[in-house]
Amino acid sequence: MKKTEFKRLAVFCIVSLLILIITSPIRGGYIPISFLTGPQQVNIVGFLIYFAITFYFLSKYGDIIRPYKIFLAMIIGISLLQLPATIILFDSTKGSRSGYIIHLSAILFAYISYKVKKKYRYIICVVCILCGMWLSVCGENYWNHKIDFGTFTGKLSEKEVYNLKFQTEEGDTLSIDDFKGQYVVIDCWYTYCGVCYKKFPKVQELYDKYKDSERVALYSIHSRIVDRKENFKTGTNILKEEGYTFPSFSIDIDDPILNQLGVDVYPTVLIFDKDSKLIFRGNIESAEKLIEKLGR
Repeated sequence: MKKTEFKRLAVFCIVSLLILIITSPIRGGYIPISFLTGPQQVNIVGFLIYFAITFYFLSKYGDIIRPYKIFLAMIIGISLLQLPATIILFDSTKGSRSGYIIHLSAILFAYISYKVKKKYRYIICVVCILCGMWLSVCGENYWNHKIDFGTFTGKLSEKEVYNLKFQTEEGDTLSIDDFKGQYVVIDCWYTYCGVCYKKFPKVQELYDKYKDSERVALYSIHSRIVDRKENFKTGTNILKEEGYTFPSFSIDIDDPILNQLGVDVYPTVLIFDKDSKLIFRGNIESAEKLIEKLGR
């Protein structure tokens, strides 16, 4: 390898690393852009920059440096920090791993766009960019849903019956079997979950929409923390103070049934069918789509 070529490849590698460093702060979501979260924003910005820069390097230097070397230099640059972190902190980097994959795909798509015949090049570029946008937004949502709830969409193929029991605000004990004949939607939350409070307006919206329905019933279950002197009235009192009217039941946050149901993060929305079998576990946004079908 010639010295000049090596220097250029080193520059490509450094540029790739710098793009990662410069765009990373966007993940914090400090810039409110419509419905896009911080991770979705950094996915989009990073994808477009990696795609554009890689395609530019290939177009300008592809005749004097073998394109696959430019491709590898860009891959190495983005991976210098990301790959070791992914390996060493495998569990804690699950959420950010999708961004790494999306940015890798941007470099790959740019390489593919460059390698095709020139008359098809810009069509392929457009297709690749559209794919990148889908991965950055929808793909990110599916990825996070899989991490949090075990499925990409929330729908469960193995419908099981669980012995779920909880208390009303009066202290009476109910079972999920008491609601047979309806589709039951349950929003699981606890007092110190900030995200839970952000989702309450959507829960209220769905409750108002289906409160008179004979097919669908919506409730919330407050996971009480006994060590903090919470009881079966705590959840209802909080909701009333916040101005919400959807009903809230109560369960001990350490109750083994929550673990059996797969409630590992909060908020988690569960949907039971008319035979009290669990058919959905996920977030409120994904649940809404299924509820619309069930409520018809």
